[in-house]
This record gives sequence, C-alpha cells and structure tokens, in this order.
Amino acid sequence: MAFARADRVAEAKLGALTLGFYTSLSGGPLRETLKLFRSESPDVTVELHEGSPPDLLELLREQRIDLAVTVLDVSNEEFDTQKIWDEELVVAFANEHPLGVREALSWKDLEEVPLVVRTWESGSVLYNFLSARIAPDNYVHAEQHYVSREALLGLIGIGFGMTVMGASAAAASFPGVVFRSLTGPHATVSVNAVWLKGNDNPARGRFVSLIRDWRLRR
Repeated sequence: MAFARADRVAEAKLGALTLGFYTSLSGGPLRETLKLFRSESPDVTVELHEGSPPDLLELLREQRIDLAVTVLDVSNEEFDTQKIWDEELVVAFANEHPLGVREALSWKDLEEVPLVVRTWESGSVLYNFLSARIAPDNYVHAEQHYVSREALLGLIGIGFGMTVMGASAAAASFPGVVFRSLTGPHATVSVNAVWLKGNDNPARGRFVSLIRDWRLRR
C-alpha cells in the first residue's frame, strides 16, 4: 500500500500543489491548465495564492508556495524559471470613453487619459511598468488602489479612468467596460513559471509541463 501511494505521488496523481499567480483566471493558459490539471489529477489538492510579482517571490522564498506564474522577469540564483507564454495587453475603458470607438490603441494614445492601477503594500510594480511605456520621459499621474482586478474594473466601469492588463482578463465581461487591443512595441508581456531551486514536488513539475505545452493542445 505504501509503495502504491508513493508511486501515485511520483506520478503527480496524489499530493498537494500550492500555486501563486498574478495573471487573470478569467481566460487564457492558466485557467485552461488548472482545469486540465484538476481533471487529470483530482486527488492532488490545489491551493491558490494571488499576489503581486514581488509578493509571489517572497512566498517562494518562504516555501509557502511551490510555483509562481508571474510577469516578473526573474534573474536570481535562488530560482528556476521558464517562460511559458507571451500575454497580449489590452486597454480597459468605460464604454462611453471617446477612445473606445477605436479597435486598437498605441501607448502614445494613452498619454492624456487618467490612469488607474492596482497597488500592493510591497510596491507599485504595475504603475512603474505602465508609466515607463506610456510616457517614459514624463511623470504619469495615476490613481492607485489596494483592490482586486475585479474591483479595479468596477472602478473603470463607473468612469474612474483607464487601465492596461493582460488579455486573459478580457475573457470576462464587466458592466460598463470595453477592452481594446494595444499595438506597437511592448504590447505583450512575458509570463514565467518560477520555483525555488530544489523544489522537487512532482505536482509542481507536472503543472509546469502542462502549462508550457498549452499552445500544443490548442
């Protein structure tokens, strides 16, 4: 019996996976991989932690999560990393906004539009990322709120401004919100799987393999 259990753990059919993530679960590779993983390994307990990129790295260091799916580019000897996909970026506006009539926008188009972003106690990584692309040589004013992605889109829908996020978030509909494609340089962001070196959890390895091969299954 003990040998059978050990075999199931080694095959990622039994055990636990603690997954940290930053990208949206409304659509896209992470959502589809979670669905497949649960169907293939129903006896593996999956625990999810949503957080900012710096927060996820800290959770990895503390060994509170096995794996992070994040947009942060990690170059650190503590971690193993694997790029898993390029996420297209979209702009979210209130549906009555004048720019909402256009099918695609550039970073320059956003210079005069009030920006609203999520922030965390650990810092404003999203603001830094967006301001460097919207107006790299100028200060970009933005409202920053300690809210979820869903709450942020609720603010967009009642006219607080605009925001930029991964296209996976646009798979869901939000009252009063329209999404438009972003074009030109830096219109995508790399999504990476990151884990602490030495983490040999078979469930972690299996999940990374599944999400890496997402495009092959389409």
